[in-house]
Amino acid sequence: MTRYVFTDSAPREASAFGACWQGMGEAGIAEAVCATSYGRHRTIASLHLGFRDPDLPPGDALATQLAGLMLTERPMTFATPPEANEVKLTDRERDAVAWVAEGKSDWEI
Repeated sequence: MTRYVFTDSAPREASAFGACWQGMGEAGIAEAVCATSYGRHRTIASLHLGFRDPDLPPGDALATQLAGLMLTERPMTFATPPEANEVKLTDRERDAVAWVAEGKSDWEI
């Protein structure tokens, strides 16, 4: 997703995110919007904006996303292209690495 509000990915009632929400609360942040841009050569830029009001209207979240995309896309134009001798993985190799990262066994892979 290129936009999400924090409560979509880190529900307040989930104990796993308690420290996150406590820290945000101490900073006066009741909700946050993340806008992410994906560029060439696997570049990613992400902007997180916090809001005091937890009930962010959908139109405001969309406007924040559009502004965030403009802000995140510009720095990606400065990204250095990869070296010509960069190791490239096949789709199958990329899948295998992802499965290892997920903790799959050799047999499952």
